Amino acid sequence: MKDSCSVVSKLLEKYFDQEVTEQERSFVEIHLQGCTACQDSLKSMEKLRVLVKAPLDEAVQEETFPWVWEKVER
Repeated sequence: MKDSCSVVSKLLEKYFDQEVTEQERSFVEIHLQGCTACQDSLKSMEKLRVLVKAPLDEAVQEETFPWVWEKVER
């Protein structure tokens, strides 16, 4: 299992971003079914995305970015 963990750890970020091939996706998903360490790594990525995305989403909703639209209109 350690060898497959090594391979999966290299693919996990691509898998998380949905940038893997169908074969890689299948390999990672099969591995994740039985590996709590890799499951934890994936959960950490999900938590990090939420922590980064939430303040950005909030800022986008509060800001109208008028300076951007001024440049677009020019």
